Amino acid sequence: MLHGADPADIALVEAFAHEYDLTVRERSAARRSVVLIGTAENMQKAFGTSLAHYDTPAGRYRGRTGSLTIPAICRTR
Repeated sequence: MLHGADPADIALVEAFAHEYDLTVRERSAARRSVVLIGTAENMQKAFGTSLAHYDTPAGRYRGRTGSLTIPAICRTR
């Protein structure tokens, strides 16, 4: 593929998602993107972060501060 994600890279992300009980909602090699859905608990485990609730004048939301981690398997290619 001249442009876009290598299918093997998308397969690595999908394997990572399944390892953490996340669901692949959509994938696009052309856009180089994979959309994952899952529980907040599983997202925290998968990306090594902590989510918290924040209150603002516009309303309450869930977010995080700091860095996210990306598993080594996804960084080897």
